[in-house]
Amino acid sequence: MNSAEAQLKKAIASEATNAKEVKRYAQLLKKKLTSQQNYDQAESVYLQAKAEVAIRQAELDYANIQLSYTKIKAPISGYAGFSLVSEGSLLTSGQANYITTIIQTDNVYVDMKQSSVALYKLKQEFMDLKTEKPTIPVTITLEDGSTYQHTGHLEFLDTQVDDSTGTVTLRAIIPNPENTLLAGMYVRAHIAMPEEREYLVIPQSSVIRGQSGSPSVYVVGEDNKALKKSVVLGNEVDNGWIVTKGLTAGDKVIINNFNNIKHNQLVIVDNQKSPTKNISSVSDKISSASTAADSATNSQDVD
Repeated sequence: MNSAEAQLKKAIASEATNAKEVKRYAQLLKKKLTSQQNYDQAESVYLQAKAEVAIRQAELDYANIQLSYTKIKAPISGYAGFSLVSEGSLLTSGQANYITTIIQTDNVYVDMKQSSVALYKLKQEFMDLKTEKPTIPVTITLEDGSTYQHTGHLEFLDTQVDDSTGTVTLRAIIPNPENTLLAGMYVRAHIAMPEEREYLVIPQSSVIRGQSGSPSVYVVGEDNKALKKSVVLGNEVDNGWIVTKGLTAGDKVIINNFNNIKHNQLVIVDNQKSPTKNISSVSDKISSASTAADSATNSQDVD
């Protein structure tokens, strides 16, 4: 590096000397005190000195590039993890081992898996919106069950279904100004509905499925008889299902003791042994839900 700088200074000095000599020969040539050959020779020497300066400048630039390789600069800003090499280790271009890992934490990606059927139902919820690209808010619940204070949005939807699991990958961007979220953490994401609506929510444990997989529930009729009703389920909400068809507000849904229940069988609702579960408490967590179906209590057979 020092040698290249010295060679450049030497070439610049030589160029300045030859430039003055060319000027002197030019004045002498005007007075016809020297020959054209001497002037041409002086001019040639000056041009060679000028080219030498360009060569030495290029050598200095190359030396600076080589010197810059001794400092490794990250292309992005963020937090660096553990160093995987020690001071004095030999590093080469394209080596297999990384020096360290830098993670940007201002915004984090949360990847989610959703079944293709559930994704189709989610798309149906947003089909009636007037905006072409609506912002879909996403909230997350941390591993300890607490709700993360910042709300993100859905950013990316994969175009293919995993044929081994039948799921589609969704990606949300979540703000992380306090660096609370770290890479590799497991969280539970919640996608909000597009607008406020009235939803009926029942516990997942109250849904029974037949051999074809179609969902149904047992409800208690006005004559205290168990009635089996087919339902159409929507999205999952915590430990419940949104019911889009098959139930109305006020229906009493039986939530357990299914082995002793048959269709059109007389039952007794025992509120003391198994109190009625109010599903509206689940629906309060949905911004679009204001009412929900009442759940029926544990039922006993009457001989």
